[in-house]
Amino acid sequence: MQFLENITVGSKITILSLVLLVFMASVAGYGIHSLHTINNELNSLYDVDMNGLSAAKEANLQFLSASRALRNMALYSGKNDAAAIKRYTDNYERFSKAMWEELEKAGKCAISPDGKKTFAATTAATRRSEAQQRELIKKIAAGMEFSAAVDAITAGRPDENKADDLMTELVKTIDAEGHKRSVATDALYDSTLYIFLALLAAALLFGLLFSMLVKRAIATPLVSVAGKAAKVAAGDLNQEFHFQRSDEIGTLAAALEQMVSNLRAHSRSGAKKPRSGRAEQKSLAGHGQGSGGQRQGRSGPAGDFAGR
Repeated sequence: MQFLENITVGSKITILSLVLLVFMASVAGYGIHSLHTINNELNSLYDVDMNGLSAAKEANLQFLSASRALRNMALYSGKNDAAAIKRYTDNYERFSKAMWEELEKAGKCAISPDGKKTFAATTAATRRSEAQQRELIKKIAAGMEFSAAVDAITAGRPDENKADDLMTELVKTIDAEGHKRSVATDALYDSTLYIFLALLAAALLFGLLFSMLVKRAIATPLVSVAGKAAKVAAGDLNQEFHFQRSDEIGTLAAALEQMVSNLRAHSRSGAKKPRSGRAEQKSLAGHGQGSGGQRQGRSGPAGDFAGR
């Protein structure tokens, strides 16, 4: 507080206001940063829950559709129906392309160690199954018999089922990651809310401290000076303005102290003048009486002389 007493009132208000402003800006900055973090977590959660999960499911669906197109193509094996085989080949290519696009989207959301591991296994199994299917498509287009095509499809079923199972596992893994992120986001929101409320409470306490400092450094001394000045105005010259301060309040108190001192001196000089006037009047009166006695004494002998 000694430091505040030795600087100007304007500087006091400026310093205290800046401190309060910095504190409030820190609270606001923390709130903005926390909201930004929560927003990023929600976006990530949306990517996992909505984009990643739906992409994994869609990839699985497209994989099954491609396998179904291959089976439909096998129905035309050995029949020399090039148009039907081409139609189902185009369908297979369309489903396969869509599957890999969706599977790539799902892989971007599988960011946990388990998710990456499952995605890698799913990709490997799918490539292995697709390689067998494409080889079969070439044989069917070359005139492969229906029974041989059925046997080839049956032989490739384990790899197909494995890829299908791994895609299902990938869906479950991404769903589990989304749940973990949801729980983490809720925890982050709760902790951020509690911290922000604590900072707001601290800001209120700091505001109260700020008002108390302003009152102690500015308002209280001014009220004291004003009260003493009012008593002086009422005629009480016994008031003293002793404020050991270097600011405007100290300057005002020093000026009032000097004014009261001058008023006291003027009052004492005014009280001495009437007493000295009465003393001079008494002196003059005594001097007049003495002169009258002398005149009477002088007239006595003259009377005597006249009587003689």
